Amino acid sequence: MKLTPPAGKAIAVFAEGCFWCSEHIFEDLAGVDSAVSGYSGGHTKNPTYEEVCSENTGHAEAVLVYYNPKVISYDDLTINSLKVQKTLSGSFRKTYIVYQ
Repeated sequence: MKLTPPAGKAIAVFAEGCFWCSEHIFEDLAGVDSAVSGYSGGHTKNPTYEEVCSENTGHAEAVLVYYNPKVISYDDLTINSLKVQKTLSGSFRKTYIVYQ
């Protein structure tokens, strides 16, 4: 999937293990326009939440973050992502960080 951010905006994807835990944290940050939950990686097309949790799809729960780099930096987003990851555990809690 190819994503193009709106003019003056940037996109980052963070998979910390639980998109429900992550989405609202990113949405509360100044400079973040939206955080959209979904899945990253994997080999099953359009998996369900249950399929991802079964650990058979290879996917990780992820949050797609649209942000204004003039207000918040990618580094600051990453630091917040790492703070979330520190609180999560579990065998299917895969971690990915993608920058565009």
